[in-house]
Amino acid sequence: MANHSVLNNSLRNKLTQLEYKDLSGKEKEIKKIYEETMGKEPPNFEIYSSTDMKIGKKSGFDGAAIHFYDKKHHINEIYYIFRGTEPSKDFGDVVYDALGIGAGKSNKQINDALEMYNEVEKKVEGSDIEIKRYGDGHSLGGHLIVTLGLLTKNFVNIRGLNDAPVNVKQLNSVFLETLQLSASDVLHQNYLDIAKRLGVCNYKSWNVYETISYSTELTLRRSQHSAQHVYITTIPVKVNNQTVGAYAILHDITPQKEAEEQLAYTMKELENIKYALDESASVMILDANGTITYINDMYIRYSDYQKEDLLGKYYRDAGLRHDLSELRETIKSGKVWRGELEMWTKHNQLYWVSNTIVPLKDIDGNITYYVSIHNDITEQKALENKLHFEATYDSLTGLPNRAMLLKELNKVIEKGEQKSDEFFALLFLDCDNFKQINDEYGHHIGDEFLKAYTKRLKSCVRKGDRIYRLGGDEFIIILNVTNGREIEQIARRIHASLQQSWNVRGYCLRTTTTIGVSIYPEDGESAALLLKNADDALYKGKREGKNNYILYQT
Repeated sequence: MANHSVLNNSLRNKLTQLEYKDLSGKEKEIKKIYEETMGKEPPNFEIYSSTDMKIGKKSGFDGAAIHFYDKKHHINEIYYIFRGTEPSKDFGDVVYDALGIGAGKSNKQINDALEMYNEVEKKVEGSDIEIKRYGDGHSLGGHLIVTLGLLTKNFVNIRGLNDAPVNVKQLNSVFLETLQLSASDVLHQNYLDIAKRLGVCNYKSWNVYETISYSTELTLRRSQHSAQHVYITTIPVKVNNQTVGAYAILHDITPQKEAEEQLAYTMKELENIKYALDESASVMILDANGTITYINDMYIRYSDYQKEDLLGKYYRDAGLRHDLSELRETIKSGKVWRGELEMWTKHNQLYWVSNTIVPLKDIDGNITYYVSIHNDITEQKALENKLHFEATYDSLTGLPNRAMLLKELNKVIEKGEQKSDEFFALLFLDCDNFKQINDEYGHHIGDEFLKAYTKRLKSCVRKGDRIYRLGGDEFIIILNVTNGREIEQIARRIHASLQQSWNVRGYCLRTTTTIGVSIYPEDGESAALLLKNADDALYKGKREGKNNYILYQT
């Protein structure tokens, strides 16, 4: 068996320099490049190009794929190379504002890239050797290959080439209007260079790749007397556990920030800017006891309350339902409070606001009023939640994915390190004949089977147990148990349940499942070791005939 890929970065760099349109006639040149770079003859290979497939002529998509295969040496790898030409002039086809390599929808080049991928996959299917897929993209092709990776979730490695790190690749017109820039000012520019150009003066040089998400307020100093305030959230894009770019969601909070600065002085100045506030934000004023004394028309539009519903009432009656102790302590100490709040309309509809509460004091320093300024961020929160779900949950089954497994497994282990009697089991499940279902009935039936498989797994575990999908037909269960006997009882029950027949879209399917089990802490005190040992036990069960459950043994 081949332990390593037939491709390395040096070879990939040279192959990407070939002209894609004539690639199908360059077998000798590819063979020569391979021999010079790798020091040996290449395995068998086939070349596919979008031109030969008559794909991409209208959209400007240009792509190729090289399939390396050698059954004797267990080689089955496909190398995709994509290049795009000019982006659409209509930025409306891009779903997210993006820093780094962004994904889009309703994009003709993306559709053509996916069509070529499907055609190539049809031509190479049938081998019992697992396919390893690699991809490189030039210019807009970097955007295309990453989007394909996000859609298929089966690439070993993807690179976007010939671009500066963390360049802006896709954006929409609102993004440009907010920053008062043109597309040429932003596209293919490093985000830190853009920040300097805009006069951003209050940020630490953050790395958009560092965390699951990052939010901050930025002040843009366009001149000595002009400032713009924005609230930005960046969310990394990951492919095969590698960060390849980041989405950026921008919200102009200049009116809110200007209102905060003005309202910090006196009640008299509040009257002077009342009109500006009423046109830019929803405002509520409370007396020192928390009684509502004023609400503006915009607040009424957001909340569906009428003035008579709220004036004279306590502030919690205005749609606030969660604990506000930290908020109260902050403003009672005379400090400004900023944060995000869940609010509920009069008709019980949830919405989110970015909220700033400013205490106003009299000449003796006593707090007399609190001014609360709201900006609706419901759409922004919905987008953040959607992106977070896509990053941490399996879209087919709704189960948490590998990334969430590692995060939660490490938390459980950290808890175990603090408690000497902590004990749990990790079950690694693999459906023995899932490939046969896909081959015989089609992938749509295979997908429905996986949903039914997930539902049955949920019926087998208890409250407090957790199920994850790693991918394909592989699942992980973390069992909260107290002893080995309990583990065997639960594993036996799950195994027996999964042997029962399945009725999927009118088809009666029969499958078996092999289960490998590792136990914390005796089989490992790290997530990696527990997963490895459960996997070893699983494959021992496979070698012993499948359709069983095996506890790991050293």
